[in-house]
Amino acid sequence: MVPAPTDTTAEFRLSEVLSALSYALDITEGQPVGHAVRTCLIGMRIADVADAGGDRSALFYALLMKDLGCSSNAARVGSLFGADDLDAKRDHKLTDWSRRIEAARYAVRVTGRGRGGWRRALTLLRLGVAGERDARTLTQIRCERGADIAAMLGFPEGTSAAIRTLDEHWNARGYPVGLRGADIPVFGRILCLAQTAEVFFTVAGLDTAMSVATERSGAWFDPDLVQALLATRRDAAF
Repeated sequence: MVPAPTDTTAEFRLSEVLSALSYALDITEGQPVGHAVRTCLIGMRIADVADAGGDRSALFYALLMKDLGCSSNAARVGSLFGADDLDAKRDHKLTDWSRRIEAARYAVRVTGRGRGGWRRALTLLRLGVAGERDARTLTQIRCERGADIAAMLGFPEGTSAAIRTLDEHWNARGYPVGLRGADIPVFGRILCLAQTAEVFFTVAGLDTAMSVATERSGAWFDPDLVQALLATRRDAAF
């Protein structure tokens, strides 16, 4: 007797597939695996506490796929800094690059790692000449490409808009356009805060993450969203 065929078809939720794929984006961005998933948890919680409104599914997808465009500028980053692009990107997320002194320290720390003294000096000189213009271009390449990919995959416009404005800052000193305050889509503001909180939490713990969010409130971040993040501090389970 021939046994009846067994249906081995498995059903997967889109969110599960994207969560798995986000681990590849973490590696490409030079972050520990799980960075995007943790950022998503933080961002969704901020949105709930702040009652941010809008299409939460669009925010969810944006948080998971915020680094869709991160490989598009990898060669340019490596060439500009004369270093491993993953090292440069990893350190960049821990730097307040809107402050010139910190930006200069970052450049000295990252540029030309492993190169001889004169080659490193030349790379630093070239970087100094390129300055803000190239930094803005690198961000634009990354954000625009990520937003375009999200649109090509059929995700909501809110998802693309959030990815496109990921590095805009509340005080208009972000990249690539320099949007100010409420001109930045709220989901873009949440992405910026959530990923920064995750990076500092993973590297240095809760107190540091909350301190950085507080210090950059009104500069990098929407103050109301920072208050929503701070309100989660005593939630041990979260």
